[in-house]
Amino acid sequence: MESVSDNPAHSGDPGSASRWAAAGLPADAVPDGAIAATCGRVRLLATALQPGRAARQARAVLAGMLRGAGLDEAAVFDATLAVGELAGNAERHARPPYELRAFLVAGAPVWCEVIDGDPDLTAVTAALRRPLAGDDEVLREGGRGLPLVRRLAEGHCRAYPATPSCTGTPGKAVGFALPTPSGVRHGGPPYPVPQARLS
Repeated sequence: MESVSDNPAHSGDPGSASRWAAAGLPADAVPDGAIAATCGRVRLLATALQPGRAARQARAVLAGMLRGAGLDEAAVFDATLAVGELAGNAERHARPPYELRAFLVAGAPVWCEVIDGDPDLTAVTAALRRPLAGDDEVLREGGRGLPLVRRLAEGHCRAYPATPSCTGTPGKAVGFALPTPSGVRHGGPPYPVPQARLS
């Protein structure tokens, strides 16, 4: 496994654009301070999300990745709505640190997750087990975010234990399948999952 967490490309050096372009994404799709790790055909890109800005930051990062992968604006809108909901939920119902991870297979983003520092999966898994409701139910305010994410991800949304890269302490991830140019969605994060640490 190759880890590029110490790569000067993450510190804004002039060569960063060519290094990120070689990874199949435009330089502006990966923010300063992000890390990357590769294992086989799977590439993990991770970035810390700042409390108070997590949803906005997650939407911007994911939108750049998906546009760089050539997805249409409707697909980008749906995915950024979903990731913004997950990051907002993490800030409202969990504790820092917050982290956005995107998994790419053969250069295409296929799975996205928001990680927080709270390992309790009880409420999230209960919400994900609820049957998908009709449009009126999903669009009501309060408590409808996870069903909305599940609907936008065509049912491919999961919660599972995860470790935030910056702390190494137990937390949880809520992830969803990203739209792809082929239209195929992954049912979960691609494995093997590379491990990397934000420093």
